[in-house]
Amino acid sequence: MATYHSKATPFLCGLAAAILAANLSPTHALAQAPAPSVQANTDHDIRNIAKACKQGDPMFIETDTREYQIYLGQTLRVDYAVYIEASRGQVYYDVVEPDFKFWYSIEGTTPRSSYVSIENKSYQKEPFATYYITPSKAGLLPLPRLFVRIPFLDDKPWITSSPKFIEVIPPPQPMPAHYAIANVGDFQIESKISATQTRVGQTLVLYFTITANTSSNGIAPVPYQLNKLEANFKSMGLVRDKISEKADDSGVHTTIQYHIQLIPLTAGTYTLPPLSIVTFHPAKHKYITVSSAPIQVTIDPSNIVESIPQNDISLAAFKDDVIRPIHLIRSDPYPNNLWIYVFIPPLILISIIFTASFRDKRKKRAAKDARRREMKKLEDAFLSATNSQVQLRCLRELAKIIFNVETRVCHDDVIAQFKVIIKKEHQDVAFSILQKLMINSASSHIPLTAKEAIDMLSVLRHYYD
Repeated sequence: MATYHSKATPFLCGLAAAILAANLSPTHALAQAPAPSVQANTDHDIRNIAKACKQGDPMFIETDTREYQIYLGQTLRVDYAVYIEASRGQVYYDVVEPDFKFWYSIEGTTPRSSYVSIENKSYQKEPFATYYITPSKAGLLPLPRLFVRIPFLDDKPWITSSPKFIEVIPPPQPMPAHYAIANVGDFQIESKISATQTRVGQTLVLYFTITANTSSNGIAPVPYQLNKLEANFKSMGLVRDKISEKADDSGVHTTIQYHIQLIPLTAGTYTLPPLSIVTFHPAKHKYITVSSAPIQVTIDPSNIVESIPQNDISLAAFKDDVIRPIHLIRSDPYPNNLWIYVFIPPLILISIIFTASFRDKRKKRAAKDARRREMKKLEDAFLSATNSQVQLRCLRELAKIIFNVETRVCHDDVIAQFKVIIKKEHQDVAFSILQKLMINSASSHIPLTAKEAIDMLSVLRHYYD
């Protein structure tokens, strides 16, 4: 179940879609669906309590189809739309999508919303979806229905369209051999070959493309047979490569690609038989066999076969085997390129180690140079500063750089770094900071721990903030 909304104007529709598309899950859901009623907490319950609506109601559903009698395997278009009184404005409503129990469905493109007049009332027509459905059995099948909850009535009832039935009739008897139930509609077959001229033993690939205006579910061509050419070619069997299926406003477009590998066994010029499919045309009410165009190929004698004396072996011995080139294998126990296997691997390993070490040293040197440049920058800023806050900021940043060099440093190192930037006019400020930083130090050679470094930074931060 999902939540949908009506579109008051094209501008509001585009604005709402642009704002909400990034924040909500895919589909048309544009708002959090209200909690279902107690007596209808599942899709099954909703289908049981929903009431049929009719034209003229404040909100109703229309299920539109162009035909009510089709053949088994024929594709049928069904359009679902929700009609809301234009005076209601923008409306959010819950939807339970159709249940295609006895149908194979493909969703097509959905038309835009529009305003229509029905029984002297203005309605906003909200197309929900367009489906192309194919029946899975014959008989009187119910058309899948859409279920919607009316949000602007007190009891928020669930409604659905009036039930409609489709009569599905089987194709006429007798059915021809190799006919598949799904082969209903307009079909075409195109063929091409990898080469129109080759030699004995070299593989040819024959490609077939079947296009149809029905779903791909169950489409089956006639098994490919070489017939009289079985003694001249060895077939590797028909293989299905790819299925493409899409639907738009003009209908369903299905493309199925096949290929078959053929190995020529004898020289000559041959016409390869086409691929065929037995179909039923619903408009003409008759069976039609659609075939691809035959392809002519020229097979030249193989060089390998011609070099074999006829009194030693005949071509017939090769008819059931693929002719492959023969490669001589060198059996020298001491090949001339033995040094490659002995010296090259160690050289590669040494180069990898050297490269990794060089990159590490270069990285450390770059970090050290960057640290020096940053300290020099802070020294210059401290010397040129006239504001005590700026001076303290420079000291704080310099201390952070010093303490990050190692986990433990000596006080002498810290004091030396600070003395670099201390001049007579700044001694009072600098030494007051150092005195507070070194207040617990009795000796200048006591190692500075990581905790003391953090405490020193805390003091600097206190003075700065």
